[in-house]
Amino acid sequence: MIPTRCTIPTAASAPRRAAFIICAALLATSAGCHFSGQPIPKDWITTAAEAADVQDPPDTPTLQVIICYGTLTSNHGCLRLTFPDRNTLFWDPGGYIYEEPHYNRQHDVVRNNAPSLIDYWHLRRGEFGEPTMAAYEWTLSREDASLMYHVLYHGKAANLPDGKFDPDLPGLFCSIGVSRFLERYGEPYLDMPKGWWTPHGLAKHLLSQNPRRLIVFKRGKPTTISRPPPTPDS
Repeated sequence: MIPTRCTIPTAASAPRRAAFIICAALLATSAGCHFSGQPIPKDWITTAAEAADVQDPPDTPTLQVIICYGTLTSNHGCLRLTFPDRNTLFWDPGGYIYEEPHYNRQHDVVRNNAPSLIDYWHLRRGEFGEPTMAAYEWTLSREDASLMYHVLYHGKAANLPDGKFDPDLPGLFCSIGVSRFLERYGEPYLDMPKGWWTPHGLAKHLLSQNPRRLIVFKRGKPTTISRPPPTPDS
């Protein structure tokens, strides 16, 4: 089982922790109480989920954009990229967890022993006391997933025709970083016309981008999976 406890910040990671706390405080000043995520459209089909239902598909690459919510506002945005026969990558832009050597965290990307959705939810709920986490999921082609994987794994060292992409970001920039990554590499699955500075703003846009499913974890309530209604040609 992958450990789910948060790393105690080192001297190097302490500034990231401070920036993270400041970010949450600033966002909280403009939000209402008991925030619990984006409302799910009424025509989406929502069902209760068992643990097996939220496991990664073994033969299909997937992109999961994760939005974490506190009691006042959204706190953090990050993503997971799964790829058959490769280690799952977990990009935690501006974060400070999973820093032990066995995670091989490089430039904010966890390359080894990346947390599953359930493991990460346990951490956010237990270590951060957050009540809600949502994961927006898209199925990718192997070609598109391979490009995303290359960009995140190699970071600035990747040889890219459209210039360098640096996944290593300071605190406060998690949502804008994820937005910019999806803007450059998310097509044809997502249309990202701009960057979003708050996880809540990013989540609102993601809901309009026809994810394959939306997995919602809530403290004290069953996990749910919501899917858009079938299209005529689906």
